[in-house]
Amino acid sequence: IYYFTGTGNSLAVARKLAEQLHADLRAMKAVVSMDKIETEADCIGLVFPVYNHRIPYIVKRFTERLHDIDKKYVFAICTHGDSPCIALEYLSQLLSARSGRLSLG
Repeated sequence: IYYFTGTGNSLAVARKLAEQLHADLRAMKAVVSMDKIETEADCIGLVFPVYNHRIPYIVKRFTERLHDIDKKYVFAICTHGDSPCIALEYLSQLLSARSGRLSLG
């Protein structure tokens, strides 16, 4: 589970999810500066808040650095006040550009 949090809400969700799924928890901030982000996991979870009806810029940069995701199950959870707006659709487009697919949001 990779997460980005602003005020802590997304971190709380990511922690609970990682606990329930017995998954590793990693901050996007810790790896986003890498040229390539690779994982051997078959499943990648992304947790982040909705910013201005979309995904935060750090999540965009993280997604653009993901490699070998064409056969991985990718899911996302976005925390929001009113509505997720177009955040998940935008994330889906970014993953598609990397030969990946948003399996669930």
